[in-house]
Amino acid sequence: MHKKRVTIYDVAKEAGVSVATVSRVLSKRKNIYIKETTRHKVLQVVKKLNYVMNPFAANLSRKRSNLIALVYEGSDALLSSFYHVQLAQAIYNVLKPTEFNVILYAPKSEELENVGLSLRAQGVEGAIFEAGQLDEQFILNIDTAKYPYVLTGQKSKNSSINNVYVDNYNGLKLAFDYLFSLGHRKIGYVHSNLGFTANRERYQGYRDSFFAHKLKYEKNYEVISPPGLFGGGASLEKIMAMKNRPTAFICENDEKAIGILKAALQKKVPIPETFSIIGFDDIALGQYVEPELTTIKIPMKEIAEVGVNYLISLIQNKKWKKMRKKIMPQIVIRNSCKIL
Repeated sequence: MHKKRVTIYDVAKEAGVSVATVSRVLSKRKNIYIKETTRHKVLQVVKKLNYVMNPFAANLSRKRSNLIALVYEGSDALLSSFYHVQLAQAIYNVLKPTEFNVILYAPKSEELENVGLSLRAQGVEGAIFEAGQLDEQFILNIDTAKYPYVLTGQKSKNSSINNVYVDNYNGLKLAFDYLFSLGHRKIGYVHSNLGFTANRERYQGYRDSFFAHKLKYEKNYEVISPPGLFGGGASLEKIMAMKNRPTAFICENDEKAIGILKAALQKKVPIPETFSIIGFDDIALGQYVEPELTTIKIPMKEIAEVGVNYLISLIQNKKWKKMRKKIMPQIVIRNSCKIL
């Protein structure tokens, strides 16, 4: 025989208060005054009866879902990238102490055009978009429809889009400047897909750094690499075969750098004795390779805080105020670079 489920009405009856009072106590909203004795009595009854609040039912009564969607273009964008996983975790951590919950939403490319309508129809109150190759036209459509959203990570070409983005261009220059300070003058670059906005910005930062330091740019310093960690072996072979090999390499992202470090360890190529290497993103894995990876850190927590706080203010205040915020990366010095 199934035990009867305890309801909010049972709690109210046992505590001798109204259902509305129980709801206010359990909502934990700071702007509602409740006597401490009443609050204590209600919480004692909740514990005694082992009552579990149904947040969705409570939100429906207030015509609120308290749901925010973290939107990726296809599940591969999230599942195949350490960077996206860490950013999703940072966003979740910022939302955890609030009244909002986050859901992951990965529409197919053909579904993106109507993503705002779809989310609104499902009662989702706002969206955080995170992807490297999103068509900005559909975001502009959402903007026109006044659906609360923010685009994080990549820099939007359109200044009217609500956007928290990383200064990838100057982040790459930070890496180049650091290697230059160590005495390196022949500095290579390992990259692949320049179709992504972030990758194009990083590449331009690399190219412009030569002119900033009055160095001659050499196209043959570049290594075209397969994507992800698994391209490390092929990249290392290309590096070791170079006739005029650079003394240091900047990698488009940490995954490429870590792949090269793993291959170098297997091939017994000492790093940084053979060449220095520096990554970009500061994914957690970079601390657990040998040698530990020097990298350019994207401040995930700051991106998450700015994006989430802005989105919540849009949802709660319903005032359509534009926001565009640039986040500066930082260098994290570990053991993969040497002084010449």
